[in-house]
Amino acid sequence: MQKKKIIFSLIAIVIIGGVLGGWYLQRSQRISLSSSRAAIPTIYLPGSSGSKNATQPIINYARQHLKESSQQTVKIAFDGKVTYPTNWNPTKRATMIQVLLPMPQHSKGGKRTVKMPSNNNFQKGQQNFFLPTGQIKGMQRLLANLKSHYRIKEINVVSHSAGGVMFLQTLLTTKSTIMPQIKHFIPIAGHFNGYIGDNNRGTSPNTNYLTSSGRPKIMTEQYRQLLKQKSNFPKQTQVLNIYGDLGNGSHSDGTVINESSRSLHYLVGMRNTNYHERKFTGSQYRHGKQVGNRQIQKLVFKTLYRLNNAEYPLI
Repeated sequence: MQKKKIIFSLIAIVIIGGVLGGWYLQRSQRISLSSSRAAIPTIYLPGSSGSKNATQPIINYARQHLKESSQQTVKIAFDGKVTYPTNWNPTKRATMIQVLLPMPQHSKGGKRTVKMPSNNNFQKGQQNFFLPTGQIKGMQRLLANLKSHYRIKEINVVSHSAGGVMFLQTLLTTKSTIMPQIKHFIPIAGHFNGYIGDNNRGTSPNTNYLTSSGRPKIMTEQYRQLLKQKSNFPKQTQVLNIYGDLGNGSHSDGTVINESSRSLHYLVGMRNTNYHERKFTGSQYRHGKQVGNRQIQKLVFKTLYRLNNAEYPLI
């Protein structure tokens, strides 16, 4: 009996040692960034859900791999009101600014449900789309705050789904003099030319294509409005457009056809050498799962912080 206790004790020590060793190894392999890269805040924009769950997984991945980082959450109400956290200070090293875009709600039968506002609250041509004018104005206020009050010269932006279109619209309609330069813009699963089921032609699987110039053969009204302002896109911004393909012949991630995601290239300039695309294929890259996917998290992290596989093979 005594011998068995000793054996079990040794096994327990080995297991605990392994866990602690792995924890220490993970901490020791966290990356200490140069001051130039760490000084650039990154804004994370959610899709139509507007909640923290939409971007928190990709923020968590970055924070797990950085020795120094801070997260702050900003809310932009549907009417454009910006609410900052009590400890608001975006100048800290590796600041990650999580933006929440809540929809207005009302009570019905004791339950809080989303209340869709009238079409007057949306950008022209956005009646079937989540692009409220108030939140675009709120985004402009946030960008102006970063530049005027905190003297921040550059920012990165990572978005999911509708958040990418919302930021693109903001970028195309905001004077460059009132906001920081956008160093990296990384939209994930963006539906720049509509999404499946939005009652627009050319948004269903295998009903549209991009011409040799990159222009969609069928354009939604939303896309036409963005196209009018394409010349305002900053040429120095590095774009990494990430999208998923289920690999089932639909050429979509289940919510957005690939042609809609890829139509961003024509909007930012086909000759823009700072534009890159990355397609991920497989059922694990469904629309709502992409931000939580480790391969996509890894790609975004390495892009923002200029890492390569040789230096950091374990990330």
